[in-house]
Amino acid sequence: MLTEAKGRMALLVLVVAAVLAVVLGGSVVTAQGPADIRSVVIFDEGTFGTQAADHALKAVGAAPIKTIDRARMAVVYLPSQAAMARLSGQRGVVRVERDIVVHATGSAAGGAPAVLKKPPWAGGPSKDGGSDTPPQELPWGVERIGADPTSNRDGESTGGGINVAVLDTGIDLDHPDLMANVEGEYMALAEVGRYRKHRAPDDDNGHGTHVAGIIAAEDNTQGVVGVAPDANLYAVKVLDQNGSGYFSDVIDGIYWAIDTHDPTVSPSGNDDIHIINMSLGADEGSVDLSVAVSAAEDAGILIVAAAGNDGKAVDYPAAYPGVIAVAATNDQDTAPSWSSRGDGKGDDEVELAAPGVAVYSTYKDGSYETLSGTSMASPHVAGSAALVWAANSGWDATDVRTALIVRAEGLGDANVYGYGLVQPWGAAQ
Repeated sequence: MLTEAKGRMALLVLVVAAVLAVVLGGSVVTAQGPADIRSVVIFDEGTFGTQAADHALKAVGAAPIKTIDRARMAVVYLPSQAAMARLSGQRGVVRVERDIVVHATGSAAGGAPAVLKKPPWAGGPSKDGGSDTPPQELPWGVERIGADPTSNRDGESTGGGINVAVLDTGIDLDHPDLMANVEGEYMALAEVGRYRKHRAPDDDNGHGTHVAGIIAAEDNTQGVVGVAPDANLYAVKVLDQNGSGYFSDVIDGIYWAIDTHDPTVSPSGNDDIHIINMSLGADEGSVDLSVAVSAAEDAGILIVAAAGNDGKAVDYPAAYPGVIAVAATNDQDTAPSWSSRGDGKGDDEVELAAPGVAVYSTYKDGSYETLSGTSMASPHVAGSAALVWAANSGWDATDVRTALIVRAEGLGDANVYGYGLVQPWGAAQ
């Protein structure tokens, strides 16, 4: 009887798995084992999306996760290094690489002290901006770079009309200090596990909401105000509830941003992404991430990323030449020991510095928190770019980047601070 019961149970498991595979369009296969390797497979143009590609993957026991058309990429679990090697030798396969893990750079990981401090008001803010919502205060970082909107005279820019994609853990789409500025969204995480049911890029971590608030929290009567309080935010979820993800998800988010843009004109219109902010990083890069960054640069998008939090070499993607790498400073204009830095020997150098220590901003569930990290520095530069671009509508991404560099306030060691502290109003001139 026991053997018969086990047999019925095994059959039931197989039937359920088969049904799930059909219902979910083949996105669910047998669960990966602990030894399986999450990998990216790049096919040539004639093979990607064909039966030949499917056969090549099946022949090595690949379990599919998702595909990224613009990259001709299949993201899969492979059972072993030997399977990776066999797949690399298949006709039509350009390369096979491990899918590199990437982390948010505003957490305690990597040495950056994440300061989670509850605001002085009790009970937390209400979603509808009720009496528990704190009165607006000006974060010290916004003030330090000269972006205080109360000093915005003669109709100077507040970032209106500029679209900023926040590639992160998502954005709290109902946050009373952000929801009016959130204009679009994209979920880059694969339809598996937790995110099979939760497909909105709502922030289940808090990091992305904090970053978004630094860029464009509204100038109203509550909470905080961002560097560019009238810029448009686009929530692109590439990191999970733990603040972790993979380069393939970041690549997916980058290509989504590219696809919003008409390459025949300077970024404009309702949904063309002007700026990408990536407050995330990894110690190593990848060929495919580099290709995606270059494609975004060619599309006229300005890319800003956190330098990293381990006090060592600049992280990727910030290390790529097409990206503005941003280091962190404190309220004394000094870089903390954990802010990553260049060595003066290659392209992976810091380009600009911005406030990144004890920064107060929006957080998940309608709340506010204080965090530290180069994750907080990067959005100060992204918001600054939005101000500069809005003030100079005829400029392109190269013009904006050049202006930010030329007008930065020098702070000393270029390996640590790059060209210096970002100063948007000087750059806007």
